[in-house]
Amino acid sequence: MNYSFLTSPARLVIWMGVAVSLLVAAPRAVAEIRCATVDLEMLLSQYHKAQKDSESLLEKRKEYMQQQVKLHHKRKKLENPIKALIVKIRAETQPSEQKDALIRDYEKLIGEYRSLSQDIKDLESGHVKTIKEQLKAATHRSLDEIQLAIHEFAREKGYHWIIDTSGNSNTKISPLIYAKDAPDVTEEILSVINKDAPEKNKEKAD
Repeated sequence: MNYSFLTSPARLVIWMGVAVSLLVAAPRAVAEIRCATVDLEMLLSQYHKAQKDSESLLEKRKEYMQQQVKLHHKRKKLENPIKALIVKIRAETQPSEQKDALIRDYEKLIGEYRSLSQDIKDLESGHVKTIKEQLKAATHRSLDEIQLAIHEFAREKGYHWIIDTSGNSNTKISPLIYAKDAPDVTEEILSVINKDAPEKNKEKAD
């Protein structure tokens, strides 16, 4: 196949013109890309809805602790009667109706003690599982809302990229190492997501 049409003087001038145009346009295109940074972890910690979810979980934690204290107290009250029955049973060296009655009382108290221990264990495992699930759901919900606000902010302000610098990765190192002339817009976005927050939440954020 003849490729001489690509190397004719006229076409070489055209190709050189195209190449120069691309080289000139490339820096201009790069210069037009607007980039900003944001601390997503800070936004999440100061987002008023996330704080409200956290307060709700703390209240549930308080209720759980109160239940735990009651159960531990009830179980603790059984320890001395159980010890006393053990002493009495050991004192009865010969089989008798009294010894049988003591053994029945002992077995009853031991049953109550074990039941309370199981209640404590179930309450703890159930609470931990519930809190983890609720915390995960609340965090995802807040992050979705924050990211939506960031997207809208970027469109309104004309940013092409908004990069998280909080370092939430496996290495805990921010994916952004260096960005020239990239402003941090965390405070601006925080104002956006907290614009409908109660006054007390706004004061905390400030």
